[in-house]
Amino acid sequence: MVPKIYKSKYDYKKLEEMLMENDYKKIGEEKKYTTENVRISLFFEIHEKNIPDWVIEVMKFFGDEENYSREIPMQYNAIIIVRTKKSIYLLPKGRAFWQVEKLADLDFGLNFAEKAIESQEIVMKSVSFIQRNMMRGVMNYKKNQNEFPQASESYSYVSGKPISETIYGKSIDCGTGVTFPRNYELNNSKSIRDFCNLFNEIDITLSLKDRKSNIPRLRNISKKEKLYSQLNDSLLSEIKTTSSKDVVAINISRIQIVDNSINISTNNQSLGIYIRGEKRETEEKISLTGTEVVRYIKERTALISNLEQINFAIYDDEGQPIKSNFSFKQLIYAEIEINNKVYVLDSGKWGYFNNKFYETLEEKLIEIDSIVEFDNEYSISYDSHEKGELSGEGGYIEKLTENADMIKLHKRNLNVSGATIEVADIYNKKSNELLAIKRGMDTSTAMYSFEQSLLSIQILTNKEEFQVRKELLKYNNRKKYENVQTYPNIREGMVKKIIDCKNASVLWLIGDKPIYVFDGVRERNFKLSQINSIMLKLKIVDWYLFTKDSGYVPKLYFAFDKSQK
Repeated sequence: MVPKIYKSKYDYKKLEEMLMENDYKKIGEEKKYTTENVRISLFFEIHEKNIPDWVIEVMKFFGDEENYSREIPMQYNAIIIVRTKKSIYLLPKGRAFWQVEKLADLDFGLNFAEKAIESQEIVMKSVSFIQRNMMRGVMNYKKNQNEFPQASESYSYVSGKPISETIYGKSIDCGTGVTFPRNYELNNSKSIRDFCNLFNEIDITLSLKDRKSNIPRLRNISKKEKLYSQLNDSLLSEIKTTSSKDVVAINISRIQIVDNSINISTNNQSLGIYIRGEKRETEEKISLTGTEVVRYIKERTALISNLEQINFAIYDDEGQPIKSNFSFKQLIYAEIEINNKVYVLDSGKWGYFNNKFYETLEEKLIEIDSIVEFDNEYSISYDSHEKGELSGEGGYIEKLTENADMIKLHKRNLNVSGATIEVADIYNKKSNELLAIKRGMDTSTAMYSFEQSLLSIQILTNKEEFQVRKELLKYNNRKKYENVQTYPNIREGMVKKIIDCKNASVLWLIGDKPIYVFDGVRERNFKLSQINSIMLKLKIVDWYLFTKDSGYVPKLYFAFDKSQK
């Protein structure tokens, strides 16, 4: 038997009760090994299962359906429980891993990896990208190449050579559990002694004070913990009671698993939000933004008493449902602070990041600080309105483009897979750089702005495929685009310079709130690590890394927002 081992979070009595409640029965007598101080028990569950469709189809095709239709296939599931002096371990067989993961300490595998595998011996990792344009990546790399974790990576699995190779084998796999390579023969006396000693050695390794590696990761909070309910209640309370939308840091995941397929939500899809059990009466179509979710909940405060009541449906561009029963936690990323500790809701789970994650993130933000400039040239007064051409950053852009060096690209949109994308807001021909302009520190708006910048770079990187030159020049056609103020004429030579430009900058206009940002920009000493939102920090890192990886030179300007309404 090749063991995949989990560590129980319950005592033996509780385990026995929970297994029996799920139709597992204890089989035979408990095995006791006095010398090793180990006891081994077996719990078994058997049930009938359906004949797979493919069996019926194939047998019918070959004319032998009758022989197999009379057979009743059985599913055999087993859990071996190993008790040492210090711990209780679980070994699932068949499909018992579904049951075991409900009983196990899901941090065990990575806790063990940190004590058993040195950083340079990790040969494979599986990574969760927090709020990135990837759900999960598996990365192989050569030993001793000094691979460092990226700032937005949270490890979920590692594989490598353990320090005690003679005990644990040449390579172990660590996720929620740990898989060891040796095949133990339970009916061989020497092999079973080695099997028992394996668990004692695991206890010893876990008790070591020093870590051999430090893995950035999200530590999950069990649904059974009181804190889990407290976090749900606190998030709902903040959404309901806050008077300012930027206090509640939530975002909608645009990547979902639908029937084992990946769905990436685009702007031509719509999101339905409704109260579970009252879909027909309460469903409303909303845009894919966290602020819309907040608005919906605030408008129905009396009807919503817990987050479990809120469901989502995703519809395609023809209004047909892609999936109609996403829970709140499946679709929403959120962060909330309790007792000076930040907790995040990601991929349906509450958790908190360990120190290594924050250290890696802060190191990258310090690197990005080196490309930050505080430029008074961009702190100009301008007229801004609630609606129309001068709304949002429109008034600022209009004023800025009075400077002949500033070429207006704002509203010169490209339509890509239903998403409306701008190449940039401004092209500064004097400095040869593309400027994307952002206003304010509102988390949701700022994150969306950086996402738009990422899309712009992706479009420019594939300018031939997306016909960027043709799309930008079409706005010179005065029969279709009469408003010269909105769509000023740009000559072909200038368009070529724009699409060939490799300097991608973000200009961030800061108001008088939050005060710590305003003061930092005024004193020209603001650091990105001072931003409170983890989501926003990660999005800035994402923008920086993607821009560099795409062959562009990133720069981040801060200036004051001097709007006059």
